[in-house]
Amino acid sequence: MRTFGFTVILGKSYNCNNISADSIITYDDIRCFKHMIDKFEKDKVFSNDNNYIVIVDGVILNKNVLITRMGGNTWLDTIIKLYIEKGELFFDEFRGSFCGLLYDKSSNKTIIFSDHIGTKYIYYSQLENVIIFSTIIDFIYGFLKLNNVKYNLSVESAYLLLTYGFMLEGRTLCDKVFKLKPGYYLLVQDGKISEKRYCLLNNEPDYSMSENEAIELCDSEFRRVIISQFEKDKEYGYKHLVALSGGLDSRMTSWVAHELGYAEQLNYTFSQSDYLDESVPKQIARDLKHEWIFKFLDNGLWLKDIENITKITGGNVLYYGLAHNGSFLENLNLEKYGIIHSGQLGDVIFGTWYESPNPQAQFHLGNGAYSCTYLDKISNISIEKFDNQEISKFYHRGFCGTNNGQLIDMIYSETCSPFMDWDLMNKVLHIPANYRYNHKLYKKWIITKYPKAADYIWETIKASIKEPMINIANRRIPIRILPGKIFDLLKNKIGKQPTNKHMNPIGYYFASNKDLEVFINNILCQYGLINDIELANVIRKIVISGTPIEKIQASSLMCAIKMYFS
Repeated sequence: MRTFGFTVILGKSYNCNNISADSIITYDDIRCFKHMIDKFEKDKVFSNDNNYIVIVDGVILNKNVLITRMGGNTWLDTIIKLYIEKGELFFDEFRGSFCGLLYDKSSNKTIIFSDHIGTKYIYYSQLENVIIFSTIIDFIYGFLKLNNVKYNLSVESAYLLLTYGFMLEGRTLCDKVFKLKPGYYLLVQDGKISEKRYCLLNNEPDYSMSENEAIELCDSEFRRVIISQFEKDKEYGYKHLVALSGGLDSRMTSWVAHELGYAEQLNYTFSQSDYLDESVPKQIARDLKHEWIFKFLDNGLWLKDIENITKITGGNVLYYGLAHNGSFLENLNLEKYGIIHSGQLGDVIFGTWYESPNPQAQFHLGNGAYSCTYLDKISNISIEKFDNQEISKFYHRGFCGTNNGQLIDMIYSETCSPFMDWDLMNKVLHIPANYRYNHKLYKKWIITKYPKAADYIWETIKASIKEPMINIANRRIPIRILPGKIFDLLKNKIGKQPTNKHMNPIGYYFASNKDLEVFINNILCQYGLINDIELANVIRKIVISGTPIEKIQASSLMCAIKMYFS
């Protein structure tokens, strides 16, 4: 199994033969296992000296800046200087996608951290005399089984998966395994774990900002981050690998990088063939004279890779989002390529997650869920409350949901989106919501600064963003495609035939490939493995009458139950 990151065990008298590692540090009651990918190795640390154990995995985009500022001789020396000066929050100075650990031998204190938005998940479990932390949840399940630790399926978390398609906050499917929440770090001292917040997004509107100033802010910040991320490739002599779809987000990553001189890109696309997610990026890559690779996902055969995906996710997320990406990456030799560059979360950062222009709107359980059929089953869960709907959705949906999609990238290379830069987010989110709502500012930024990028069709609206729009049911729809929208609506109401003309046509895959539907149903029909009778009956009902997306959600759950709870 491919892995990334590290595992750390604090305690004595345990079996850890299930954990594979390239290197191991043993000191007193601590054992550290290195299972990092062999990319960007000068950014990574796995060190044990007289005073500290230090582990860092990922890419630190400002590493060289920090070394110069702190007067460090090496990256490790710089990290220790930061710790001595800043204390527990030394890693708050890092920028990029990262996670790590620092053990201070003099104070017997362990600090476990991830980056500001938690892109690299850290799971942990505290037992009677042992605490285990790992970036690989499969290792924790294996450790619990080897050491005869009894654990159970969290029924509440199972319903979260059937509702949201992922876990909220620090939950997992297991009642004894937890995930470090985004914006928090873990402190272990005297055998006790405490979870402490160290950062929080702020979107307080700056009403003194004009729309033109907002556009300039977006552009200057975006260009700054593009440079830092693409220069990291150059630092290691890697080529640039950039995702490209029919959407705006990855388009702008690739386009702006090209304009800044990073023109030798390999763009890659995976989608249903003959759809906009194939034709649009093909046209863009051709016009920019980039190399381009396309993998079609027709018939949904990649959905059969459920067990391998579950080993990476622990079943904590709807698996198909990782499966289609994995079906591409497993066929690509990434030896010469660096960061997997994406456009994750662009539409909700330069746009917004507000459902109206009201910046005081609040989040309610069910916002952003894939299915609300079983919403009543999670109505009593306790979740952290934030100031408004936008911040809530970043933490509950973006960082806990969308970030899951990057797990498959991390077993092959490092991955970054310029939109998800911590400093960029905290500046851009101060732009008033009425500017950003309905992608208004996002589109104006593209049209103003990169007008040629606006000429191509945007998959979401099936038209260019330059085309005249009409407002219908609080949505902006291009006038040109309105007759087609009406025709499709009538056709679907009459025939209700599943279509392959969108990004994830699960219903079409089932209708056109009965073997796939049988495969998924066979997984679901193992609901007898579930001890909770009510939950078992829910899965049985989904087998009989569930929607295609509900069946995929339920199969993610059932595969995890078979692998870890039976």
